[in-house]
Amino acid sequence: MTMATDYALALACAFFAILTLSRRKSHPAIDIWVCAFVTAAVGAALGGTHHGFRTHIPTGTAKGLWDFT
Repeated sequence: MTMATDYALALACAFFAILTLSRRKSHPAIDIWVCAFVTAAVGAALGGTHHGFRTHIPTGTAKGLWDFT
């Protein structure tokens, strides 16, 4: 279940990054928000991969995924 919620969070953050990017010209802080949403999306996707597949991937790879999140 954790994997599914992590991937759902990643999709939501990616959606908000795209939505925010479409309003790029309206405020100078938009770029910072896009960066924050993209970073959260990547972290959530990596966390979901770790939660879902840690028993199927080498220990070092699993640790690397978790450390990167």
